[in-house]
Amino acid sequence: MCTDQAARDTISAMNETTMTSPAVPAAPAVPAARPAETSTRQGPPRAGRRSRLPRRALGIGPRRALGIGMVLVLGLVLVACTNEDNAPYSKPVGPTTAAVSHPAAVVTIDYNSFEPFTVTIHAGQAVEWKWTGLTVAYNVTFPGFASPTQMRGTYYHTFDTPGVFHYQCTVHPYMAGTVVVRPRR
Repeated sequence: MCTDQAARDTISAMNETTMTSPAVPAAPAVPAARPAETSTRQGPPRAGRRSRLPRRALGIGPRRALGIGMVLVLGLVLVACTNEDNAPYSKPVGPTTAAVSHPAAVVTIDYNSFEPFTVTIHAGQAVEWKWTGLTVAYNVTFPGFASPTQMRGTYYHTFDTPGVFHYQCTVHPYMAGTVVVRPRR
């Protein structure tokens, strides 16, 4: 029993010394450990509670994030509002002719093929290529000139020089055709 009393007296003396001694500041009170939370609640924190995420998760403040967001939206609007000459569509390259009232041959662009594959005309005559409301864009490309890449419409070209002219679709290189041009009659 003496031992218990002596221990209590020592602890009491230490507490009094700590409280009254001006040279040693009092230690801050440490809150008791909270029991582990067993809640499985998902979602945002309740009102009055702070989120556990850092305030600046990406290292940028809310004003800068808003500015970046506005620039991105403006860029998307500008891209969406540009003219219709964007890829995959293009303008004709090289010499083209206006619509011809009676082309010597008509080639239909129909789902990955030119129909007919080969057409024969005379020098000075025109060939018409017809796109028929397809869901994929095609073009007619010769060495030196080409049609626009498009899904519907027509393209005309008048051949003035006799010869054999091979063409293809540059979007679908396996699509090919031939125009045979004979001398004028």
